[in-house]
Amino acid sequence: MSTSRLFAGLVVAVLSAALLAACAGTPPSTSSTRVVLLPQADGSSSALVVRSNSDVEETLSKSYQRATTATRGAPVVDQADPARVRAAHKLLFELLPPPDHTAVR
Repeated sequence: MSTSRLFAGLVVAVLSAALLAACAGTPPSTSSTRVVLLPQADGSSSALVVRSNSDVEETLSKSYQRATTATRGAPVVDQADPARVRAAHKLLFELLPPPDHTAVR
């Protein structure tokens, strides 16, 4: 194998590695926060106020209501699917203590 051919192969390898490294960079950040109001263990109602960076407030007051806030703008409120929330966060739901049916109120 000639020196020029070896050099050409090395150049191609280095350029390929550089191209792959550039493609593997982190995508631009789309900073957002998502909040889901979970039901209380005893069935009582609860609520949560979500405020965006632009001081726009939305109140979540129904179980599995979801608010998503971006860097700018008002929170977007919708209803999350309870089965999907439980499936996506299965470990967290498994860690919940069992309901205490013996407690005296």
